[in-house]
Amino acid sequence: MRQSNKILHEAYDMLFRERVVRSHNRFSTDFLNKSPRYMSWLSANNNRHEPSIEACVALYVSLTELGSKLSVSSASNIAEDIDDLTDRLWGEITKSVKKQAWA
Repeated sequence: MRQSNKILHEAYDMLFRERVVRSHNRFSTDFLNKSPRYMSWLSANNNRHEPSIEACVALYVSLTELGSKLSVSSASNIAEDIDDLTDRLWGEITKSVKKQAWA
């Protein structure tokens, strides 16, 4: 899941910019379903570690739910950005699952 680190960082940056999250800790727990230090750990290791498939799926689900809420209310311009991120993230999840199935 080479692109998954990039997607996680893009998602965090977007959500931080939109004031949905205020820290890596909240992003890790609220969007990745991981411990508070998970995103900081990934960043501190210069992206040598790929995020877990579980974290990617949790982010996909969280962003999909957020995107649905925003598109219904049409209160934000980030709905299109969320759609783009979820499409790319799903592609990475699919690649990872296929790779694991053949391993």
